[in-house]
Amino acid sequence: MKAVDLDPDLAEAVDGLQEALADDPAELASLHDRLARHYRLSGQAQRLVDTLRRLGGLYRDLHNPVRAVETLRQVLERVPDDLDARTAVADTLTRMPGRETEALEAHRAVIATDPTRVESYRAIRDLCLVAGDDDAAWCAAGALAVLGQATDEERAAFEQRRQPTLRLRRDTLPPDGFTQWIRDDGVADGMSRVLSLLYGPLTHLLPLKQPADLGLTEGNRVDLEART
Repeated sequence: MKAVDLDPDLAEAVDGLQEALADDPAELASLHDRLARHYRLSGQAQRLVDTLRRLGGLYRDLHNPVRAVETLRQVLERVPDDLDARTAVADTLTRMPGRETEALEAHRAVIATDPTRVESYRAIRDLCLVAGDDDAAWCAAGALAVLGQATDEERAAFEQRRQPTLRLRRDTLPPDGFTQWIRDDGVADGMSRVLSLLYGPLTHLLPLKQPADLGLTEGNRVDLEART
């Protein structure tokens, strides 16, 4: 440990210490905390991020969720699109009493990056039920149903409110309503990809079966492979 204190860049000493402390997560966390401080002061950005990722995981193993979230958020400050860190923050906040609002926001940020993550939709549904937001909970149950991952209870909750809601929306929409109010020619490619993934499963749930029923023609078809 003394060699690392004198010069944390001594790779062999660092590796040796990590191996020696493998069965002592508390001491290993202390080591990575010191390494992170050194890398931050010396401007070694990539080493700092890697060390913070490891430190955040150690705090989770040590059942210290507060320090884990603080540390992983430092990773996200430097690498905003780090899905592993974003997911870890969301999952950790979910298990922290009194942090439900933060957990909900964190899971929504996760599915903005990975719209197929079942665990986040399930957490969103549970958190919305706790908060009394039945509409948002129903939407999350619908997402799970579309992904084919809903439990019997989640599917029943979705089906219970699905048909009246969908008939109301369909029957009150004028024939040109989709083109006038919903379709957006400037939609991002990412959203187009999400919709292309959802179209197939949704045809089993929605009463509108064909693109023409939505006001779409061949002129609206987008070749996702040809777009860059």
